[in-house]
Amino acid sequence: EPSFKQALKIYLDRRLLEDATRVVLRLLDFRPESCERHRWLAELYVKQSRLAEAVEAYRVLVGLYPDDSPQDEVIDLYETVVSLDSSARWAVDALIDLYESVLESDATNESFRDRLEKLATIRMRVE
Repeated sequence: EPSFKQALKIYLDRRLLEDATRVVLRLLDFRPESCERHRWLAELYVKQSRLAEAVEAYRVLVGLYPDDSPQDEVIDLYETVVSLDSSARWAVDALIDLYESVLESDATNESFRDRLEKLATIRMRVE
């Protein structure tokens, strides 16, 4: 595993993204439950404009997060997915649920209220 991490660093330093992606996939063989490695994979896919694969990698990543994860981290992940693919209904729905949860505890949070309204519009377009 250390040699794979060394190879990953070299590939990233040289901007050899396809090779770096192969290394991360290999690293996931060793630790498939690694949130960090799934995040690396998703980010590499984004850098390569492989958006469908990035969205799927983010879906796996979100599924690995424990229920007691910091809410802002989980929101960031879903927001990233929606920014990549607003038709990812699973992410839009989850994000709406999270925003509503925030607003239940802080009804004066205008930022989340605005985000919720935008997502409601996106959801209507996806339906």
